[in-house]
Amino acid sequence: MRLNRRALSRAGLLAVACAALTAVNVSSASASWQAINFNGQVWLQGRGTLLSNEHDHLDFQADGNLVLYVWDGGLALWASGTVHADGHYETLALQTDGNMVVYDHDTSNNIRVAWTSDTQYTQQAELWLQSDGNLVIYQTEIGYYPVWSTRTNYWPGCGDLC
Repeated sequence: MRLNRRALSRAGLLAVACAALTAVNVSSASASWQAINFNGQVWLQGRGTLLSNEHDHLDFQADGNLVLYVWDGGLALWASGTVHADGHYETLALQTDGNMVVYDHDTSNNIRVAWTSDTQYTQQAELWLQSDGNLVIYQTEIGYYPVWSTRTNYWPGCGDLC
């Protein structure tokens, strides 16, 4: 598939496509997780694994779908449902306003929101893949407050956003 890089640049996406990924990894006997700060990163479909831990991985697939998998057996725990149409391609943005968005780009250079976490009300956010199988966006302006999650945790009793 041929991508119209001029259209990407006009949309302001190519400029941030090579933005540095700020990731934090923590491992201990009791916890293992990985997080990405929302710094305006943009990835093109087919990027592969964005986050992973010993149990799960978050992939931005070649078909434009963002999927959370369990390593053992490849079971999909959650998906954005953003498989692209013929001639279209998807980009995933971790915007500086705290919103995670999958954009659909069509053959006429039109861009639309295909999926959103609807968390654009925070200026500081992190996307965490937790050891319990939950993918969570935390607002980090004052402490860590969960504002969105896939609700795919393995452990009972973790609260409303699990």
